Amino acid sequence: MNNRLAAAAGVTLVALAAVFAFFMLRGEDAPEVPPTAQPTPTPATPAAPAATAAPKPAPTASRWVPGEVRVYDVTFRQSLSIVADGQGHAAADLRLSGRWTVAVTDVTPDRIHLQVRAALDPIQTSAYPEAHRERIRAQLALPSYLAVSPAGTLQATHVARDMDPTAQVTLAGLAALFLHTDRDDLTTWELEEADNTGRYLARYALAEDGALTRAKVRYVDPAGIQVEHTTRFTLADDRWPDNVRADETQDHTSSSPRARTEAHATWTRVATRRDPALVGAFQRDAMTLRAAAITERPDLSGVTRPFQRALDQEYAEGATVDGLLSEFAAAPEGPDGFEARNKALSRLQALLRVHPERIATLTPKRLQELPLDQATLLMSGLSGAHTAEAHAQLTTILGALPANERAELRRNAVLTLGLSEPSSPAALQTLQGIAADAADPHQGPAQLALGSQARTLGGDDPEAAEKARDALWEALQA
Repeated sequence: MNNRLAAAAGVTLVALAAVFAFFMLRGEDAPEVPPTAQPTPTPATPAAPAATAAPKPAPTASRWVPGEVRVYDVTFRQSLSIVADGQGHAAADLRLSGRWTVAVTDVTPDRIHLQVRAALDPIQTSAYPEAHRERIRAQLALPSYLAVSPAGTLQATHVARDMDPTAQVTLAGLAALFLHTDRDDLTTWELEEADNTGRYLARYALAEDGALTRAKVRYVDPAGIQVEHTTRFTLADDRWPDNVRADETQDHTSSSPRARTEAHATWTRVATRRDPALVGAFQRDAMTLRAAAITERPDLSGVTRPFQRALDQEYAEGATVDGLLSEFAAAPEGPDGFEARNKALSRLQALLRVHPERIATLTPKRLQELPLDQATLLMSGLSGAHTAEAHAQLTTILGALPANERAELRRNAVLTLGLSEPSSPAALQTLQGIAADAADPHQGPAQLALGSQARTLGGDDPEAAEKARDALWEALQA
């Protein structure tokens, strides 16, 4: 699974992350093991564009008056589609609307802090059950903070320590669209900015009527994203927008399957007021907050344990392994059946977490008797359940599959084990044996899987991880 792809699509992809991994296993190529390092955004510095002097607008400093509050009506919609045969097939969508309130709270020479609250109407999405949607909505209504440069470039978020990761991603994504970088002396300029997809080169242009437009020239990091983006800001005398309209399409050309996200957002100012009680609010709240870089990749696999269990119980209600296999088999072939297959996989993973006794029923013999796609569904369910019992059963399945029978089934077992967490010494040992055997038809996939497992195990068992890395290096040299 391409972690950056999940983050790029923001909140809509959270529930779909596991199905992307499963979908990849149905193709001919093994997934690339994603890198472990994530970029940390640096304060953006203007490039040296060819630009002409402009009539100076009001000084940038007029944007940052502590205690000033601006209230907007906000709408946001985002869709995820899977691209096949040159066409997009809908997979998930998200719609938000409500009030967006932003207040200047703390001003220093090198950093500004803004308090943000989003009082949203009920969230509309096909990606989450209602309980999760309400949790996100409740958390976005609480005070969070944005750190920006004096020019207005978004640098970090400061959120409650227990904020749901999907709420954090949503906040960062909306803030990156809403904020703009000012220059008092130019009509056009370029600089590097960041959003929750990554770092990109932005090009700004100031029109004679005071309207400001931003385009994304390209993503600097990550690679493999084609972007079309335009945001138009209608600025008032205080250098805050009266209206914002953002339109963006991202094509993730390096993912398999290819994914496309489309996003549209608007803000309309409805009120401006002053609240002296908010002056210094960030400093007062700072000890209760957690700082996060805009490009941080939070753990999108779930939320706190009690809430995750409630979600799982809702997904698993009434589900059986045989019933989910039937639902999966009945889904239309190709991208048109993506959402139905995604739902079956998500419910299977929840079922295996809520009822771990069902894991033992997924035996190597049972998988060998099923069609490839249904057997792969069960293995992807074990891999995405993220429990020690499911991981151990997947290790057992791989160890029991003959090397030269049903080659595609064994190949998919290797790859799903590589994606499975938490890792274990038994899984490493199984993969090491395959990766070191030049005669094994799945040596290459096992080497990829071994690298992934060694990385995830490193923090819990550094010695075992080091042995796995040594084995991988020896296999690659051979």
